[in-house]
Amino acid sequence: MENHTKRRVVCPENEELAMYMLQKRQEMAEKPKGLSENIDMTLSKAYNNICDSKQPIKTLKDMSQIKGVGKWILKLMQEFFRADSGNSEPEDLTDKGKQSKGTKAKGTKHYMPQRNSVAYALLITLYRGIANGNEFMRKQELIDAAEASGLSRAPIAPEKGKGKPGQFGSSPREWYSGWSCMKTLVTKGLVVKSSCPAKYMLTQEGHEAARECLTRSGSGRSHRERG
Repeated sequence: MENHTKRRVVCPENEELAMYMLQKRQEMAEKPKGLSENIDMTLSKAYNNICDSKQPIKTLKDMSQIKGVGKWILKLMQEFFRADSGNSEPEDLTDKGKQSKGTKAKGTKHYMPQRNSVAYALLITLYRGIANGNEFMRKQELIDAAEASGLSRAPIAPEKGKGKPGQFGSSPREWYSGWSCMKTLVTKGLVVKSSCPAKYMLTQEGHEAARECLTRSGSGRSHRERG
């Protein structure tokens, strides 16, 4: 993977998707058979085009419009979209029905993290912290609590010493870690960061988004909130 360099994701809303693809690739590379060069190139091409996309990719149908993404990759990424949508849309990859442009227009009301993504885990951890009397959390405290919650499919903290070569840019730097999703939460106005030392707290919109995430996932009952 020496020819791969780290990529900046043009649209912040696609960061979780790009990271999930990296994670899937890593899982495949760790299997006994490993990755064939052909599959690696296919994944790499799709990953680069996802990073370059200026539009948010919210559904499998949106993703099917990305150059280099074929049925095999759509099947690989299906779980990412299914976890968030709660409906049976992932199977519908035909051109009938909603067009991706229409979906984009509808999807711009406010940002909601994908279920079981890192951003989802961070948001809900901050929300639960408020119920426990913590209006803000520091970075390491938040990472530890979010990791312990088991809400995220991907690791949140950078895994120092565990960075395997072949993560689409061989250095195990923090850009690859789940924590980089915090930037999306701040950019989208769900979290406020204050500095010296950095503290993170939910905005009103973030509070509402966390409640909606819990309601949609049916895990609201696992959290006793006040008022």
